[in-house]
Amino acid sequence: MNATKRPPLSPGDRVIGKWSRQEWTVQAQLGVGANGAVYSVRGTDGALYAMKVCDDVGAVAFEWGLLEQLNATGFAFPKPHCIDDSATHPALYFYVMEQIEGRPLDQIWKKLSSDDMKRVLLGVGYGLRALHKSQHAFCDVKPQNLLVDVQSNQCVRFVDVGGVTPFGRSVRQFTPTSDPAYWGFGERRACARYDIEAVALMVATLFEPVPQGLPQWPVERRQAWILRSIRGRHDKSVGALLEDAMRGRIDTADEFVRRLYALKLRPTGFPKRSAAKAQTRASRSAAAPGNGRRPAPSQPRPQQRSAKARKRSADWTERLMWWALTCAVISTAGAWAEYLR
Repeated sequence: MNATKRPPLSPGDRVIGKWSRQEWTVQAQLGVGANGAVYSVRGTDGALYAMKVCDDVGAVAFEWGLLEQLNATGFAFPKPHCIDDSATHPALYFYVMEQIEGRPLDQIWKKLSSDDMKRVLLGVGYGLRALHKSQHAFCDVKPQNLLVDVQSNQCVRFVDVGGVTPFGRSVRQFTPTSDPAYWGFGERRACARYDIEAVALMVATLFEPVPQGLPQWPVERRQAWILRSIRGRHDKSVGALLEDAMRGRIDTADEFVRRLYALKLRPTGFPKRSAAKAQTRASRSAAAPGNGRRPAPSQPRPQQRSAKARKRSADWTERLMWWALTCAVISTAGAWAEYLR
């Protein structure tokens, strides 16, 4: 939902900074948040940037200050570029930052292997660990706010700084399905545990989409559904990690990373069934008797070799024995001749 009061910018629109006099040309809209929209823009230097546009100058100043602070403590969030007012659009306040390359997590999750899923979650853990050192929580954890660069070893970057909240304060922005309070697992208060719980809930709903009508369910029924979903996973270590995280048993991003590293995943540790397994089962079913097809002929066992093959083997063994005996006689005769000389 577009929370801005003004009509969106269109590709080709030019935004000129009132104070910096820098110029940017809008390429496309990247997304809409609770307090503004984000656009892909091209600067006069030819580079692409992301521009966050708001109607409220206070929101722009707040997010810009957070972005500068977070950039000094970690690498997960975009690098800030500049902040300004628009000279070409009245009452348009914006800041420009690095445009993050990658795709939202929900668009690629089911295409990832078990190892890649683990690598992505480790990237999320590292990003949260750096963020938490600044005494801030991400809070608005959702797949659309986590971009994965599949061309760069599943590198994970965070976007949308609008939900970042200092530890101890009430969460200002959140996504219900990633909110521990929505599921009855915890309070809606910013802390490291809140982010870890939110990540586990997000992963659980990436594995299995939430049913229709979930918002109308009582909290107890929601909780029972998501616990049943993760406990039914064939890899119990993954289910145990997710349950411990969403129940608040993992207090820090460091502990979350350590638990991820300790996972000994089978090739299909995250997905429920791989295509390879399905194909193997289908092949076995096709070869089974009684399905209208003849089973593939079995290979002959060693004891089922023909008499001709056994005879060839015996002849070769006999020739080898006589060759060895002849060599021994020649060697013995040579030794006696040398001794009697």
